[in-house]
Amino acid sequence: MFDWFKKPSGKLEKNRKREHVPEPPFRPAQLPPRRADQPSSQKTDITRVEIKHEQFVLSLGGDWLRVPNSDPNQFTFESKTYKTSVILSVMLLQIQKDKLLEVARKVAEVREQAERDSRQGQEIQFGDKWVELRPTEDMAEVAYAAFDDKAIFRFFAFVTQRKILSFWVATETRDNNFSKTLFEELYKGLKFYVP
Repeated sequence: MFDWFKKPSGKLEKNRKREHVPEPPFRPAQLPPRRADQPSSQKTDITRVEIKHEQFVLSLGGDWLRVPNSDPNQFTFESKTYKTSVILSVMLLQIQKDKLLEVARKVAEVREQAERDSRQGQEIQFGDKWVELRPTEDMAEVAYAAFDDKAIFRFFAFVTQRKILSFWVATETRDNNFSKTLFEELYKGLKFYVP
């Protein structure tokens, strides 16, 4: 299984396209306070969600609830505590190894347009984003962060020869650090097989 959280080291500049747009100052938001009988946030997962799919395993702790969905390859979760929605999708495909980066660029283009289409009339500001091929050349990654007047949303996708696995998180907050920390915590619960 592959844990995305460990980014590869090495020179990827020739395949990486990064753009940085400074984000406006946001009012701070905070994680909910811990109860005295719960020593860490890791222990608050009373209603832990675990999904075991043939292509991945996802484990979420906290007050996450799965939202019913008719698509067997899309999994949606919501947390009232964090005011956050998560959508995990898997699309099974057959992609030639030398086309992974090309497909990843198309995924980035389609996702950005989908963000704009779903928020018509609202101004969306995109921050850091990239599309890159891993040094092993068996997987490409797509990532971006963006915000509108209500939420910060982050997207990460893996493109392998057999699938596109994507993770989208939208948090009703104006605190970028809170959003990023929550996103990273959620991703720690995702593991999958390559390819």
